[in-house]
Amino acid sequence: MASESMQRFFSNCGDIDRLMEFHEAQAGDGKGRRWNVDVLNRAGLMLISAYWEAYVEDVCLEATNVLCSQLPSADTLPV
Repeated sequence: MASESMQRFFSNCGDIDRLMEFHEAQAGDGKGRRWNVDVLNRAGLMLISAYWEAYVEDVCLEATNVLCSQLPSADTLPV
């Protein structure tokens, strides 16, 4: 079973798939350089970067919650 973090990441990636559909509709799917789609390329890079950052933060939060749930008290955490 995928973690909640991974489920959210894959859900967010649906936006990137949609952006790729826009890219193909605008520029086609043939070989060669694409013109006038730089903004779509940058948007895709920004989205995947933001979604990856959110994923890493979510994983850290999930891991912290699991570790803390196993502790008898907060006093046992290292300084």
